[in-house]
Amino acid sequence: MERAAAFRVNAATIGRPDRAPGGTMKYILLFAPCVVALWAPLYNSTEPSLAGVPFFYWLQLLLIPVSAFCIYLADRTAKGRP
Repeated sequence: MERAAAFRVNAATIGRPDRAPGGTMKYILLFAPCVVALWAPLYNSTEPSLAGVPFFYWLQLLLIPVSAFCIYLADRTAKGRP
């Protein structure tokens, strides 16, 4: 008898997607660094150089910690914690 009651409770939730808090923001945070890294006209230059290193190289190196931070924020947003 208890199994039938449990089935009814589970059947009532079918068709309703489980929405995590901050679902859209999570995808924006994950998508933004990819767009910046793949947007070639943004960094298609050598100037400004930083300590003699062309813009392309230091921007790509800067994107590594920025991407890691965005992934961290997306994870925190998905879990509902700031």
